[in-house]
Amino acid sequence: MCIILYTQLINLFCFQNTVFNTLTKLVQDVRNFKVRIHAALALSVPSSREQYGSFYIVTWIALLNGLDNSENMEDFSEYKHRDNLLDQVLLLSVF
Repeated sequence: MCIILYTQLINLFCFQNTVFNTLTKLVQDVRNFKVRIHAALALSVPSSREQYGSFYIVTWIALLNGLDNSENMEDFSEYKHRDNLLDQVLLLSVF
């Protein structure tokens, strides 16, 4: 029984690791602001700091880097979506 629970915990951590790593990369690095906005929205799903676990600080660093990177736009057609990204990150800061 203990081995089964341990295996389930490892699988859950691997899943969380994959999800948080993928979303933090998207919110920082993707040129398409709609993708970045949706990644930030997905990162806002946990309803408490505890639910982020060890990914809390990593998530905040990624969001701040994403905002910083949003200033360096190569495609000005994405400019209209930049404010939406800022709004999404500000909503996340409320939690």
